[in-house]
Amino acid sequence: MNADLLLAKIKEEDLSIDSFLQSIHMPTSVWDKKIQGLNEFDREEMQRIIARLSLKDMDVMVIFFDQNVS
Repeated sequence: MNADLLLAKIKEEDLSIDSFLQSIHMPTSVWDKKIQGLNEFDREEMQRIIARLSLKDMDVMVIFFDQNVS
């Protein structure tokens, strides 16, 4: 997960983290663990984030999926 890019996209939308989290219905405690990489975003959470930020397919791939392929 690319937390820096996700945070940059939120900032591009001129949103505070609090207002963003309210808009995607996610508690701060859940967000903190996910943005730190301790837990992964589930499909529904990703869909809400993608919709709220109007993310393009390439942004989705870079933000949510690791580039490492063995």
